[in-house]
Amino acid sequence: MIASAHSMSAESHATGATLVDTHGRTLPLRATALEVDAGAGLAHVVLRQVFANIHDEPLRVTYRVPLPPDAAVCAYRFRIGEREIIGKVERRDRARERFEEALVAGHTAALLEQERSSLFTQELGNLPPGATVTVELRLDQKLAWIAERGGGWEFRFPTVVSPRYLGAPGRVDDADRVSVPTTLDPIPVAMSLHLAIADALEGGAPESPSHPIHASNGDGCHVTFAEGAAALDRDVVVRWPVACPSPGVRIACARPMPEHVLAHQCFARLTIVPPDLAHPAVPVPRDLIVLLDTSGSMSGAPLQQSQRLTCALIDTLGEHDRLELLEFSSAVRSYAGAPVFATAENRALAKAWVGALRASGGTEMRSGISAALSSLRDEAQRQIVLVTDGQIGFEQEIVAEILTRMPTACRVHTVGVGSAVNRSLTEAAAQAGRGVEIVIGVDEDPERAITRLLAHTTAPLVVDLEIDGDALMESASPRLPDLL
Repeated sequence: MIASAHSMSAESHATGATLVDTHGRTLPLRATALEVDAGAGLAHVVLRQVFANIHDEPLRVTYRVPLPPDAAVCAYRFRIGEREIIGKVERRDRARERFEEALVAGHTAALLEQERSSLFTQELGNLPPGATVTVELRLDQKLAWIAERGGGWEFRFPTVVSPRYLGAPGRVDDADRVSVPTTLDPIPVAMSLHLAIADALEGGAPESPSHPIHASNGDGCHVTFAEGAAALDRDVVVRWPVACPSPGVRIACARPMPEHVLAHQCFARLTIVPPDLAHPAVPVPRDLIVLLDTSGSMSGAPLQQSQRLTCALIDTLGEHDRLELLEFSSAVRSYAGAPVFATAENRALAKAWVGALRASGGTEMRSGISAALSSLRDEAQRQIVLVTDGQIGFEQEIVAEILTRMPTACRVHTVGVGSAVNRSLTEAAAQAGRGVEIVIGVDEDPERAITRLLAHTTAPLVVDLEIDGDALMESASPRLPDLL
């Protein structure tokens, strides 16, 4: 969970709300708070966790922390009593060295290491007996733009670390660093939320598909969880409507503080807002390939969401489109063995096949993505939609497969389903495939996801975007998505 414990011994058992040391002693999580200031597409996030050492001797513990893959950690600190220790960014080996030196010297120390873009490991050492420890992470996070229903912003924050499929021993070099124990025990600790929205709301109030919320207006809009709504078992998602920006191109520039090592450089955010065309482009024939994850972790609500989404996508196809359905777990299986034209009869048969799928086995995703990328019609768009919870440890294999094998006219989109989507996979795969990443919680209606997918797969306004120029050193997104 948000402080998902990592046991440091094979004999000890961890829950989502307890840290466990090398001897199996516990350091309970007492409180978790999420404070957010959001507006104009950006959010400043403070994640605060309070733990207590209830034992009569110092402890050393380690645990996993899920964080958004589209966020950057900008500050790190922890407090013990009246003392506050401020973190410093170092190379991984140097940070580990300084951490161990501090422990040898008898000091309390903490270390935060990135394992994946959405998974971090935090280690605390020499925690004094009876002490209360408050750990604080500060992040700057992009908000997702939601174009449908007039336009708005979405804030999404993970609270769960789920087990990952790692394949054969040795396949994932750092398997021990991304593995997490699981438990069926209840989670006794809830989370508090305070979200301050600086945007002027237009067309409605904030809403959340993940938790009951309460919104109040005064000095801006403030969102909190409704009573009893803050379980640490799914992403926290809040959406709010705003006025759509005017068409055009905007550049916002900024420089670091003078004392910063990069103070001589300038950073910019480029925003392109396309016009709302009165006569949309005529759609070209589509090759729609839905690649469905049917591994064991998709059992229950995730697979049900996947089936609803896939059947709805099939219904959007016309007689000149082609459809291919692939499902993968320990092996890949095809609906028809090859793409078929989306006639009424074929659509009905395809939906029946999807409805009969069951979840079991491993997650051999690379075989599935390779099969989906294998052929392409010159006169058609190949739109691959990967539907998965993303729970694998070899994310880079999938991203590399897309980068090296995806034809120019192809796009790969990802739909993450479930309460704890591995966005280190879904975000990176969509970016490599010049597509869109969409995340659907277990209780969300897939209608919004279908609308977004259709906007990206039927008739994009501008494709093959590139940013270039003498003043450009590099782009944060080397593969740009299509402009809608």
